[in-house]
Amino acid sequence: MPYITLNPGASFRGLHDSLVNHLGNQQPEMLVCLHEEHAVAIAHGYAKVTGEPSASCSTATWGSCTPRWRSSTASATECPCC
Repeated sequence: MPYITLNPGASFRGLHDSLVNHLGNQQPEMLVCLHEEHAVAIAHGYAKVTGEPSASCSTATWGSCTPRWRSSTASATECPCC
């Protein structure tokens, strides 16, 4: 998986630090987005265009509410997003 889309938040600070410090922001490369819904939409679009799996992270509080609509759209189109 070459990319992971995310909107940085405190609930996954450890994951964010590991992607930057341990992996050097390579494989997967972080694509920082302004909103969680945008992150899911970008991951969905990437997977639809390339046919490769894509990933997206969202925070545990408000961030988990807004991307649900985009996630259900990706699921309905049988897209390889996670």
